[in-house]
Amino acid sequence: MASNELDLVKNSLKNLHSLINNNDSMNDLEIKKAGQTLQKILLTKIFNIREQQELTIFMKRNNMLLLFQQIFEKFETNLEADFARLLINKNKDIKKTLISDYPIYYRYIISLKNEIKLAKINSKDKVLFVGSGPFPITAILIHELTHSQVDCVEINKNSAKLSKKVIDHLNHSNSINIINKDALTIDYSDYTVIVIAILAKPQDKLLEAIWKQISKGSRIIYRTADLIRQAFYEKTKANILKKYRPFEKGRIGDKRTISSILLVKNNKMAGSKKILT
Repeated sequence: MASNELDLVKNSLKNLHSLINNNDSMNDLEIKKAGQTLQKILLTKIFNIREQQELTIFMKRNNMLLLFQQIFEKFETNLEADFARLLINKNKDIKKTLISDYPIYYRYIISLKNEIKLAKINSKDKVLFVGSGPFPITAILIHELTHSQVDCVEINKNSAKLSKKVIDHLNHSNSINIINKDALTIDYSDYTVIVIAILAKPQDKLLEAIWKQISKGSRIIYRTADLIRQAFYEKTKANILKKYRPFEKGRIGDKRTISSILLVKNNKMAGSKKILT
């Protein structure tokens, strides 16, 4: 990419940041437009590693990342809630609706298939999804692709209530359970696989609580973001990566919005296997 093109990208980021920063009370429509604009700026062009590094440094120096992350969290939560209501109220077939009306479906299905492969999730596993949100697509796809029992924990009461309606609507209530609690209060000892959503916080305390309780051989998948993807999601802190590196068994690649890291309890064989999400 020519330097003048990269300058145009920086200018677009600067304008978007200024627009968000000068509006203390953005409504849902404005949040949607800002989220879509951020995706258009950073996800519709192909940036090489050097360009990503330059853009990331630019956003950090101009204190853009936190504000972008906050807006994108609201954007994505609203997107999930809107889709959940559409599915319930219009009584639509989920597969057709996902393909036609859920704009990030293909990103999710590719990610989930690769995470399932990486963690070797099967029907015998008892899975917990931490931070499931108003539309627990991760839990739905894990269950449908592996036939495993999946519990979801969601701290927000409204999001948990809406996701429970989705699960009931899909007739999955016997296989997927919604728990409205703080994830730090959950008993993790019975779960063989735990997936931590990228928006679940605080990641360090969650990992510490989970790690203390799970049994040998249990797997944890936690999601993170690198380089320009930090405009959407917070990056895992270096001290967390260092702490759990001896137990890292696999890591998902770097060509999409999120990355996933697999940890295996008491497994000292750090792996280098990489797959794309």
